[in-house]
Amino acid sequence: MKKYVTGLVAVILAISFSAFTPTGKSNHTTLTKYYWYPVDNVANEIAGTAINPNSLKDKDEAMAGASVTSCQDNQGQPLCVVGSSDPNLEQHDAIPADAGDNFILRTAQ
Repeated sequence: MKKYVTGLVAVILAISFSAFTPTGKSNHTTLTKYYWYPVDNVANEIAGTAINPNSLKDKDEAMAGASVTSCQDNQGQPLCVVGSSDPNLEQHDAIPADAGDNFILRTAQ
């Protein structure tokens, strides 16, 4: 009988421990990839062609690019570049709406 009780306790403990094992999910959110465009803050419009016309880039990749060196995403500064899923935006088009991770702000002045 003692043999069965020990086995039963082992099974109960195994089930109990597995019920509380963390799943290993990461809190890191994946950034959306966009085509990034320079911004004219005075006219509130796109100021030129896409910085990355051949491939989509997320915010971190765009900021790491040499062409956006004046953009450090400092809070309180005007827009530097804006991301859009549209590869065909042109100069003087309206700035796309905020999607949460598609704005990069200028370096503090």
